[in-house]
Amino acid sequence: MQENIMKARKTYSRIGMSYTLMYLGYLVLLLVVMALYKVITNGEYLMGHSLNLLDMAVRFVILYPLMYLMIRKLPKFDIPKNSLGIKEILACLPITYTIMYIANLLGAYINVYVGKTTGVGGVNPIVEFVSDLSPIEQIIIVAVLAPIFEEFLFRKFIIDRVIGYGEVAAMFVSGFMFGLFHGNFIQFVYATALGMFYAFIYMRTGKLFYTIILHMFLNGFSLFVTNVMMRGVNAPELQQYLNNGDVDGYMEYFTSHVEDYAAMIVMGFFVLAIVITGIVLMIVNRNKFVFESYAEEVEKDLRFRTVALNPGMLFFIIFFAITIILTQFGINWYDSLVNAIMRMI
Repeated sequence: MQENIMKARKTYSRIGMSYTLMYLGYLVLLLVVMALYKVITNGEYLMGHSLNLLDMAVRFVILYPLMYLMIRKLPKFDIPKNSLGIKEILACLPITYTIMYIANLLGAYINVYVGKTTGVGGVNPIVEFVSDLSPIEQIIIVAVLAPIFEEFLFRKFIIDRVIGYGEVAAMFVSGFMFGLFHGNFIQFVYATALGMFYAFIYMRTGKLFYTIILHMFLNGFSLFVTNVMMRGVNAPELQQYLNNGDVDGYMEYFTSHVEDYAAMIVMGFFVLAIVITGIVLMIVNRNKFVFESYAEEVEKDLRFRTVALNPGMLFFIIFFAITIILTQFGINWYDSLVNAIMRMI
């Protein structure tokens, strides 16, 4: 048992350390590219849409492959292969959206409450990022590439290497790391919940195809809902009214966008129907959420210490937790560092 604990600690630590160091390397690379751009263009900054596309390119082409290469030699466990039927796949679609919806509501509520306390207001960086992309870019990046890469990184690459030390721990780590990696609180809440659900599906089937399809569906459908509901509505302006508590400004905006709000209401009822269906399906299928045991599984009372209290995972948790906390206070430490260095160039 002691040997299994040491192997588990080493594996989890290697994963946490590798993912964090590679992420820091990616930030350094972005900084170098921006600095070179400023020098070449005689003082112009790389920002906005161009910077967002560069960010995504570096992530998909360099960061994510390097994260895998850093852990690929860690020993893997065999996961039995099973298939989901059409009915099971169709049931998972509303369930995955329901999990996201409920967790997102919880995260949004806490986000707004914390925003009132800090005086910064609700913080949701993903809205600004997605709204800056064209519809085609949204589909390619958000609905296709992100689900593929993220499922490999936070489901297959992690779970294949830790499932033998305990399925519950593997599921929680897969979801928790996935949530923290997003770097902001509102995404952390629903990404963690979804990550655990996808981890369970992967552990029961051993096939990443299912979680990729569910992830693509969720991101694609969320884009569709957002675009329909926010069609003709300036999301940042509307968010500003809400954050500032400007009721008069909000009502004036509402009266000048009645048709757009009508579309929002119709879509809202459609989303509500999906959520109710998802809740019913989760209740009906609750007995299917059963975990398997492995010979090398770490004992329950030693699980947290083994999985979380090691150098690599502590480094990952502390780094991304601090990033999330600073974001809630309206502080982007990386942007501040970049601006300081750019002023020196």
